[in-house]
Amino acid sequence: MPGKSTNPIVFLEGKRLYLRPLEMADEPMLRRWFCDESTRSNLAMFWPVTESFQKKYIENNGGDEKNMSFAIILKTGHRPIGSVGYHGIRWKDRTVEFGIAICETDARSKGYGTEATLLLLRYLFHSLNLNRVQLGVWDFNTPAIRTYEKLDSQERAISVSMAL
Repeated sequence: MPGKSTNPIVFLEGKRLYLRPLEMADEPMLRRWFCDESTRSNLAMFWPVTESFQKKYIENNGGDEKNMSFAIILKTGHRPIGSVGYHGIRWKDRTVEFGIAICETDARSKGYGTEATLLLLRYLFHSLNLNRVQLGVWDFNTPAIRTYEKLDSQERAISVSMAL
């Protein structure tokens, strides 16, 4: 395509993937992901995701320094597989909430969530100088719980609270 850069936008880079800010062009993909039952069932989303809802989400989670969402992109083929982000930084307390979803079903249980989480945690702790990152997870989301517990024991970086 004329005028299109062939170099991908990379904000944080890992071994197998990189993170880039979500863009409005991602809206149809995000809507497909978050309307999918296998993704939605592990999140606190119970409603249909409309185009206008998703556009507002992208605007609100990239429009200031307290909230940011990223696409998780595989280096091989530059394929988006999910999203990760931080929400509601409280600078005074140096805390933030974290969220992640590996939305492409064939990319689950391959360690991509762990790698994306580590990339973002290192950024939050080292670049933004935060001292607490928290998240909520449903008690039946055992793959996510295993990931967070593994990261907690390795990095001492994440506080896992179970939402029943």
